[in-house]
Amino acid sequence: MTVRIIKPEIKIIAVILLITIESCSTLKQSIRKNHKATSNQIEKLVLQNGNAFCISATNSTATTLWSYSDDKIIIYRLLNGKLVKEESHSALYTKEFTYDFEDELFESGCIELDGVGLHIKFKTDSIIETHDFPINTKCFTQRKYNSIPLNNLVSDINTFKLGQ
Repeated sequence: MTVRIIKPEIKIIAVILLITIESCSTLKQSIRKNHKATSNQIEKLVLQNGNAFCISATNSTATTLWSYSDDKIIIYRLLNGKLVKEESHSALYTKEFTYDFEDELFESGCIELDGVGLHIKFKTDSIIETHDFPINTKCFTQRKYNSIPLNNLVSDINTFKLGQ
């Protein structure tokens, strides 16, 4: 019987590989947890105010959500599925949301499949509509649009730093 001695380099590589696998697993868990918390919060906001907006990245553990009440914008910042900050501000834009800018948004040249999305969910009468746009946030927030609701949305995103 021969005893094989494992070289120190191989031991170090094995340890690094195990640590990498464990950290990837933990990150995936955090992403799933944040996604679930984001979805739950969106549902609550739609029921409460009739609208919810979100900018998020596919593989992110942080999300910014916001909703408009009669006279305020309420902002929620989530990290790893937990609410880390809630703020409320007076808003010119109200919950009377009109969705009329899909064509203009697609024609803007700001649609990009890099994993960042603008998610809009709102209720009109008894119908709940959901719209997801893969956007380049920088491009989207630096443009002027013909649609007043879209300009108001961009203004709030810039004013309250909602895309960060």
